[in-house]
Amino acid sequence: MLAAAAVMILGAGAMPTSSAADVDTSSHAGSSVAVSDVEDAAAASNAAASANLRVVQHNTDQDEARWNRVVRLAESGSWDAVTAQEVCSGWVTALRANHPAWTVAFHEQVAKDDCPGGTKGNAAIHPGAGSAFDEAFDVAGEGKNFGIACAVFDKGTHRVHACSTHFTVYDDNAAEVRLRQARRVKEITGDWIGRGHSVVVGGDLNTTPTLAALDPLYKHPEGRSNGRFIEAAQLANNETRRVGADTVAGRKIDYVFFSANHTPLSAGGNLTYEEPDDGKHKILKATTTLH
Repeated sequence: MLAAAAVMILGAGAMPTSSAADVDTSSHAGSSVAVSDVEDAAAASNAAASANLRVVQHNTDQDEARWNRVVRLAESGSWDAVTAQEVCSGWVTALRANHPAWTVAFHEQVAKDDCPGGTKGNAAIHPGAGSAFDEAFDVAGEGKNFGIACAVFDKGTHRVHACSTHFTVYDDNAAEVRLRQARRVKEITGDWIGRGHSVVVGGDLNTTPTLAALDPLYKHPEGRSNGRFIEAAQLANNETRRVGADTVAGRKIDYVFFSANHTPLSAGGNLTYEEPDDGKHKILKATTTLH
């Protein structure tokens, strides 16, 4: 069951470990909008008209009631995309049958006998016309087929790729595997960003914001970060620090990233969440403006 109230995400959370890929070397000092972010905003404003973008992110923990909850959010017409993890393939089959006009992408990650359809993975939903994409990372981890699923659609004059992914947690060298997985996300999405498209990456990344495994995704703080994305909590707090309230078990490990080419830090945004009574992953609701 989910609490009805939505709470604004504020604050910061990180729990460094001793692994090389989990070394926290980020600055915790607040900073103003960087010059490169201003350049991103200028380039974006020259390319397309502004449009609001609304995204829901949730790891369902293979709970069908919680899957149905985010599907109802998509059905409400208030959200452009839903990214979800630990989704049973049978649920996806039923969703496609119930909403044939929707765009539903799915990446099978692992066989699961207790999952309707027999497999579990990542889903990306757009409640409208578009195209579906999925690709494996080809990064060894847990014996699973980690990868990404994306719903591709138009929002105003913008082409949007809304993607869902889930990083490893159980590998002996999990931090290093997560770093390689993040690099694959950067590679896969880089072509779309290079073509001037907007990219959203939502997921359970199983690591906290300031750790090195997420360097390939975060654009800020500049220096150690080498990605092309602004995370929803950065937009909501208007700061370059890697911030965010806990999303499960006392840590922030769930994210919504927006590509900086159309959503620079100056775009701002809102980030709220709904907290399940069972203490599992919260539902993240992120809104911002495409420029």
